[in-house]
Amino acid sequence: MAKLLLEELSEHSCLSVVIESYDGALYQAFVAQEGAERLIWADHHTPLKTRNLTNMRTLLSTLNLESLHLRQNSAYDEMIGQSQRQQPNTLLLPISLEPPNLTDITASQQGHWPDND
Repeated sequence: MAKLLLEELSEHSCLSVVIESYDGALYQAFVAQEGAERLIWADHHTPLKTRNLTNMRTLLSTLNLESLHLRQNSAYDEMIGQSQRQQPNTLLLPISLEPPNLTDITASQQGHWPDND
């Protein structure tokens, strides 16, 4: 099966992409196609990976996305010695290519919002 190169994916439309977070500081992206996920490659030798979510969003910004999700598998149960679950401890969140507006987040924490004039 041919590798999915980032530069070639910009020619496709309505892509569903999942960004996988590993240990909170490494991100890889996968395209969901026909019930399976395929890794996105930066080039023929290097999988697409970044050290933060903002950089991954920037790299994916050229794609025509139908959906974008962030997935993280938690090892919390294993770390505290609980028995293994029947189902994986996975968090899957819909996200956008745009990072959150930190001004709005700060204002909401202070109990008010900036003017929308």
